[in-house]
Amino acid sequence: MGVAARTRTPLRQLAAAASNLFRNRQGSCAGIGYEAWIDIVWDASEYAIMGTNRVLAWAAEGATMAKRGEDWRPDFEQALGETFGDYVSPPVPFEEASPHECCEVVWRVAGRDVTPARLAALGEDQVSDLARKFGEYFECDAPTVEQVRDAIAHTLARWPVGSLGESAEPLSD
Repeated sequence: MGVAARTRTPLRQLAAAASNLFRNRQGSCAGIGYEAWIDIVWDASEYAIMGTNRVLAWAAEGATMAKRGEDWRPDFEQALGETFGDYVSPPVPFEEASPHECCEVVWRVAGRDVTPARLAALGEDQVSDLARKFGEYFECDAPTVEQVRDAIAHTLARWPVGSLGESAEPLSD
């Protein structure tokens, strides 16, 4: 197959442009002839395309075998705890802020059945209360309200409202 036939997709066009740049500056690509270089780049682009196709197939398979909201709860709670552990340390000792321990604190404010919607609905008073409870639970200075807001925002970036099948809901006091 000629070089022109290999440059129809954007990825292949990029590979050909990189090869042309190399060839024009050095006469060959690090001692490898142009045709050998384009074959190497071609093979690399084919592997990239195959990898992309595998990821797309995996995503499509996952969509057909979608879990129900409660089936995802352990994954959500793990992400929730990990994120809070990252964002409230310091002052919360990082080595003590396991995902489960952080979930325990969040559950005290947002309830044991916390969802992304309920987390997003936390008001200023609840966020302040959550910061205070982290300090009490871990027997240290409380993280700032800003740290707790960042933890909430990053948790919601990983698990947006609705990702557990829930709808937006106000937090009951």
